[in-house]
Amino acid sequence: MAARLPAADCTGPGFVVAAGRRCKGGFRAVAWPLPFFLTTVGAAQAGVPRILCGVQGGRLAAGKRGGGPLWGRAMIPVGDNVARRRAAPANTALIAINLLVFCLVTVAERRGFALARDLALVPRRLSVVGWATLAAAAGSGGVWPPLTLVSSLFVHADALHVAGNMLYLLIFGPAVEQRFGVVRYGVFYLLAGVVSGLATVATAPFSRVAVVGASGAIAGVLGSYFVFYPRGRIRTWVPPFYFLEVPALFYLLLWFALQLLLAAAAGGEALASGGVAWWAHVSGFLFGVGAGPWLAGVGSRRRRRR
Repeated sequence: MAARLPAADCTGPGFVVAAGRRCKGGFRAVAWPLPFFLTTVGAAQAGVPRILCGVQGGRLAAGKRGGGPLWGRAMIPVGDNVARRRAAPANTALIAINLLVFCLVTVAERRGFALARDLALVPRRLSVVGWATLAAAAGSGGVWPPLTLVSSLFVHADALHVAGNMLYLLIFGPAVEQRFGVVRYGVFYLLAGVVSGLATVATAPFSRVAVVGASGAIAGVLGSYFVFYPRGRIRTWVPPFYFLEVPALFYLLLWFALQLLLAAAAGGEALASGGVAWWAHVSGFLFGVGAGPWLAGVGSRRRRRR
């Protein structure tokens, strides 16, 4: 039987929700106090805080009227008001490739081939400790370790993992692609993934845990969305019956704050012990914030010169 991947991976971005002790009826997003928030979210919940207020008139509101409280419910993104078309070429191709690789890896694993492990990023192979073995690894028949910075982006641990990642890519990717252009968006996505992978190696250089998942690259997409469309609105579903519209600025700030807090709390220990690669999310987002506008600006300047 093929060896199964360890529990650790670069998990999906997670479903952000508003959290707080109080909500004001006229606003669709709420504030959350850090001390209380930290007591309600654990690493096992993959950075998903909980709604601590009710819904009234289709919006978050104080109290328990209007259908009852939504304690502990996630806000799952289902759309935005920015993307002109959801089926953006490069973004759709990335989703298709991820799903195809997931199917191929699943079939290979069931037939006894440890393909997922071969394609995964293992920090120890790329750290200072592993430099001396890179040449040997290149001739061993496996994937050359530096290439796993890219190959690991297209491998996922299970169906829920790939579904969560692809949902975020489907919602946030098209608007970012329309700002970059098809080719530049694809390059940006891969660069964000590589940067997040290097951050994972830097924070847990001795880890032998296989890291898989596209969330580092997707975090880069979220970072660029944050810069490009701060006034955008994210349509979210709060299971089972509620739909809320949340400012993109709030949604993504909250998402990043969660990743940063959990990364700081876990350090490199989470990945080393089979947890979540939080720093991959943080570094990917920061790359998107910093490099995204520059890369998009390069493309626009070249188009104006033509």
